[in-house]
Amino acid sequence: MSRDQAAALAGTAGGLLGVAAGLTAAVWGDRLGAWAGDKQDPTTLGLFTVALSAVALAGALLLLRDRGAGPGWRAAVGAGLLLPGLLGFTTVGRLWWIPGALLVLAAGSTVCVAPRAVGRAVRDRWAGVLTAALGACLVLVAVDASAPLVAVAAVSGGLVAAAPWVARGPRRLATAMLLAGTLPFAALTWWTLVTPAIALLSLTAGFTALRTSGPD
Repeated sequence: MSRDQAAALAGTAGGLLGVAAGLTAAVWGDRLGAWAGDKQDPTTLGLFTVALSAVALAGALLLLRDRGAGPGWRAAVGAGLLLPGLLGFTTVGRLWWIPGALLVLAAGSTVCVAPRAVGRAVRDRWAGVLTAALGACLVLVAVDASAPLVAVAAVSGGLVAAAPWVARGPRRLATAMLLAGTLPFAALTWWTLVTPAIALLSLTAGFTALRTSGPD
């Protein structure tokens, strides 16, 4: 069994177990206490965890299908496994221990096949990588908020994280995604100071990524 196959299997197992953990938290989170993270709104966070797990599962299936692809693709798949794997630790408590460990392991194995090439790919698109990480932070700061705010945070973070990677298409689309992902959420949570600061950093990194992505 190749390293990619092992990573894909670990990612698939982690994704499926993550879906189960999210559904468990959504249905029985109030009864599970610390096992589900003692959250105020376990239903919303459980469903959010299901969505995170679906992203990771998609990454694992892509890895299984497209083994041997380039370092940029490998970096993207690794991020698609790692970010859900880390975010899940903040949403459903102890239920995420096994799925999260499997996803982090899968991400590490994916990158370790060609670490130098992946490192160069990340270095060449550092602004895009930073923007994607800041998009994840926008989601992370709202995990304990009300259900509507979590939904807004998820959409906002997704738009910010994806914007640099659509920059090779119409530049206006990427710009609109950055603005739509930062300004409304920052305005809704202006009193926290943290969210507006992350939004400002996201705009700075995002527009840097757009400028360095090449001409329209």
